[in-house]
Order: sequence, then structure tokens, then C-alpha cells
Amino acid sequence: MTDINKQVSSNIINITSIAKTLAMIIPLAVAANFIYVLLANKGNFWNHLSELNFLYVLLASILTFIPWLTHATRVYLWGKSMQKEFKLSQALKTVLANDVGGAVVPVAAGGGYAKLGFLMTYRFSTSEATLITLMGTIEDGLFFAVSLPLAIILSRSWDNVYLVQLLKQFNSKWPILLGLIGICIVLYFMAKALKNLYLTKNSFSGNKNSVKLLTAISNYKQDLKSAFVYMFKNKKGLFFFNVFLAGIGWISRYSIVALLIAAFGFHINPMLAFVLQWLVFSAASMIPTPGGVVAAEFSFAVIFNSFVPSSAMPILVGIWRFITFYLIVITGALWLAISGTDIANAKGSRNQELKLEKVKA
Repeated sequence: MTDINKQVSSNIINITSIAKTLAMIIPLAVAANFIYVLLANKGNFWNHLSELNFLYVLLASILTFIPWLTHATRVYLWGKSMQKEFKLSQALKTVLANDVGGAVVPVAAGGGYAKLGFLMTYRFSTSEATLITLMGTIEDGLFFAVSLPLAIILSRSWDNVYLVQLLKQFNSKWPILLGLIGICIVLYFMAKALKNLYLTKNSFSGNKNSVKLLTAISNYKQDLKSAFVYMFKNKKGLFFFNVFLAGIGWISRYSIVALLIAAFGFHINPMLAFVLQWLVFSAASMIPTPGGVVAAEFSFAVIFNSFVPSSAMPILVGIWRFITFYLIVITGALWLAISGTDIANAKGSRNQELKLEKVKA
């Protein structure tokens, strides 16, 4: 086994270990969340619970798993487009690893590192795994670039106090953002010039290891660029279909809050719920706690406080957080811990490929 394969396998074992650990720790966090709900309701817990329409809660629980199916399908389709022997079950496990891995890091960081590790274990090269991960981000970004302004217009929420506050923050800091972009561009070209100078200098001095490393990085970037160009030239239909699937996944996830508010007998415009839910996740991503713990709950309670009575808010927050986070992470961690990661099958297929290459040579 090569060093790269060892490193990737080690990463996968670590992810599996994380999944097993989370399967034990998160139930304790859920219990703590339940205790908070009981204490915060000040004796009204059972009254509000008896008024809850559990059919809506059940529908919300089903919707929370739709993004797994759409995300796994997107990963699977990209994998098959690269002519890989890639199973839908492996794509699903890659997505589970992404969500489980994201539970132990800040929301802004995400679980992309786990997704990359699983894809590389399933015989994708580093550039191919990176490309699939980046394509997923681009698909999500394009969906929100279209849907978010549309939802704001249709819900007439441009005067929402929290959205206005966010826009004010952006308007006051856009020069800083442009400045940072400019600095990044300058640093990029400086790094490129220094790399070329270093390669030229060390190619004659005999420092072969450094030259090999920088050459490998350069080749990786070139492969990634070529793959991007190929995808956008030849796979437009697949790309836009995946954007559609991304939309189904995000709409399902962002519809959960509307169903939970309806479970209490109240109503919220689904488009407004979509916008406010995006604000909640945006706010949670700004605070570097693992999985957005505390940040997500606090921002949700503040942003949605006018849609249900204040006495019912702790229950709404608790149920929403359980369905959109704890339920997903617990299920994903248990699934990975019980079913495994198909490492052995991936290694066997890869060894067979290497043997065929030797025979052809």
C-alpha cells in the first residue's frame, strides 16, 4: 500500500472512530437539551406538548432525511460520469461521513474533509475527489443565488429586521471584503512567481524532494482545472440536474421549521420561513462552535420568536434542533459504525486495477 493509501485509510478509520464516539456522546447532549426544554417551559411543557400535532412533527422528521438522498444521488452521478465503479450505497456513506464529520467542527468548516477522505478511499484521485466536493458547493451556491432573492421578493421580507441588519452589516463592510479579495489576488500571483523562482533555483541545486512536491501540487492544480473545464463543457445537463436536486434537498430542510410552527397551530409564510432559516444557519456559521451548538439554538429563538408564544419557544427550539441536527448525526454515526465503510472492497478493487496495469505494461 502506498503512503497516500495508508493516509487515506487512516483518515477513514478516524472518521469511523468519530462516528462511534458521537453515537455515545450525542444522546447525552440530547438529554441535556430535553432537560433545558423542561426547565425553560416553567411547568407549561406538558400543556404545549398535548397541543402539538405530531403528524407535522413526523413529516418534518421524514423531510430531514431527503437531503441525504439528493446529496448522495448528486455525488453518485458525478462519480459515474468519471467512469468509476461507484455504488449508490458508497455515495450515501460519503454523504453520511460529511454530516457526521461536520458535527465535530464549526459550521463554516463543514465536513468536506470527511467527504474527500471517503471519495479517495473509493478509488477517486485527489483531484477527482476535490472536484466532486467543489461541484457540490457550486451547485448549492447557484441554487441559493437564484432562490434566496426570489424567496425574499415573494415573501415581501425585504423589510425584515434581521435581514435589514445583515444587509447593513454587509454594506458597511463591503470595502473591507473587496480589500481582502484584492489582497488574496496579489498573494496568489506572488506565490505563483515565488514558486516558479524556487523551482528554477532548486532544479539546479539538487533539492529534488522540494521540486517533486511543488511539481506534484502544480500537476494537481492543472488536473483540477482541466477537469473543471471538461465538466462545464460536456456535463452541463448533469450539472443543472444536480442543481435541481440540491434545490429539493435545501427546500426540504428549510421547510421543517414551517411544519413545526404549524404543529403548534400557527402559520408562517413558507417563503419567509425559507429566508429566516437561511439567516439562522448563516448566524450559526459565524460562531465557531462544533456543529453550531448553542449558536444555532440562540439565533433560532431570536429570529423566530414572534411566530409562537414565548412559553412554547423552548419546545419549538428543542424539537427543531433535534430533527435538523441530532437525529441526522445520531442516525449517520450509527449507520457508519454498524455498516462500515467498504474499505476492504475499495482496496481489493484498487489492487486488481494495479495488477491489470502491470499486465498491460
